[in-house]
Amino acid sequence: MNKIVKLTIIAIVISVSISMLSTSLFSDGHNAPTDASQQVEAEIKKTFGTVPVIFKVFPEHMRAGAWEWMKSTMSPEAAIPAKYSQLIALGVASQIPCNYCVYVHTTMAKMLGATEKEIQEAVARAADTRHWSTILNGHSLDFEEFKTEWDGIVAHLKKQSEVGEKLKRRIPMSNKLNEENSVVTVLIEVSYEKDTETIEEFIKEEQTPFIFEQNVSKLKRFEWFLDREEKSGTLIEVFADADGITEAAGKVMGTPVNLKFRDLFDIEKMTILGNISEELKEQLAPLGPTVRSYAAGFSIAYHDKKDIRISIEKNIDDTGEEIVNVVATGSGSVTKEDIEKELEKLHAEKNIDISSGNVNIEINVEETK
Repeated sequence: MNKIVKLTIIAIVISVSISMLSTSLFSDGHNAPTDASQQVEAEIKKTFGTVPVIFKVFPEHMRAGAWEWMKSTMSPEAAIPAKYSQLIALGVASQIPCNYCVYVHTTMAKMLGATEKEIQEAVARAADTRHWSTILNGHSLDFEEFKTEWDGIVAHLKKQSEVGEKLKRRIPMSNKLNEENSVVTVLIEVSYEKDTETIEEFIKEEQTPFIFEQNVSKLKRFEWFLDREEKSGTLIEVFADADGITEAAGKVMGTPVNLKFRDLFDIEKMTILGNISEELKEQLAPLGPTVRSYAAGFSIAYHDKKDIRISIEKNIDDTGEEIVNVVATGSGSVTKEDIEKELEKLHAEKNIDISSGNVNIEINVEETK
């Protein structure tokens, strides 16, 4: 038997073996629903209230992988908050274009707190990118030369941003009588069926750390209070203003922790204390909140009245040297020593060498009238 014949026989044997192996490995997945696929379908239905058509028309043996991928895009570990992720997807969908996708990502973005202006900007940004892509590609510009030019532009912009850098520190301390403020308090009354130990574990080990890690800039308080005998509780969220609610919704809504919260608790009542926009009221309407606007009252600061404002300006002189100008102004019961302490903290944080001849410091203490 010559060498060519031998190689041909070997190839045929290998081919047949692979074919038999493939049949044994994959045939079961195509013939009947497996326990795994039924489990995935149940999980999808629990999440969405139904099995969306996109999964029904998807090959059954591939649904588990598709579902895992979709869940990963909603993971709390994602670097991009859920609202902005939906706005990005909306921009892409507008470009494809995909009417189904545009509808899905628009409604999801709104549910997560996106305003009409944000949605308009997301679509306009996608159009803007396509516009300039047409210009650049149409003229077949040299890519390496383009990158060199753009890197220079970025370096210039960074330098300019440092020139105008300003930092203000305020320590507002005053008593207010009947002065309307922007603070918004959200009270959520809930009940639950599971044992209190499970509920407390979720609150302490999952939800509270997760909310804390989201770093919602305008969320000032997030506190739970439970009635262990009645199996009920109250969640208090205090925001610096109504924008804080929108920010929190964008980072939290739709995440696994949020979905678990809705699974564990029945919301009996939601009360919002403070002034919120009509647009935000519409977005929150599905939750059925009672909204009460500010009427009158007073707040008392439990410390001396002090106000310290610090600004930092960095400039580049004619010789290319960086000049740092620091202006600190205090009012109320602020002393020069108070301002100097704040400056010491600030200098450490901003890594400013006070002894350098390039740093100019001006301290002003305003007289209390």
